[in-house]
Amino acid sequence: MLATLFESPAFAPEWADRTFRIAMSDYGAQVILPQLLREIRAVAPHIQLVVTQGSRDAMITQVIDGEADLAFGVFPKMPQELQSEILFQEAFVCVAAK
Repeated sequence: MLATLFESPAFAPEWADRTFRIAMSDYGAQVILPQLLREIRAVAPHIQLVVTQGSRDAMITQVIDGEADLAFGVFPKMPQELQSEILFQEAFVCVAAK
């Protein structure tokens, strides 16, 4: 019984009422945000997102400083104090006529 006072309560997305601050590029917003919003609305209708845009360095600084909860982007060099996960990889193709 005493343990329940010191344990974090389980996260229940359907009841969660909080705002998450996300930093991402305009490209990231176009690729990730539409599906992310649909998923959040379906499982966590009271969650709000505040999305900011900035350079890679600015986004990393926002996360380190606690101004953003997470960042989506291409980060070739990740500071050791942050955790990262590769979500997907893309290949760009240039097409030109002769």
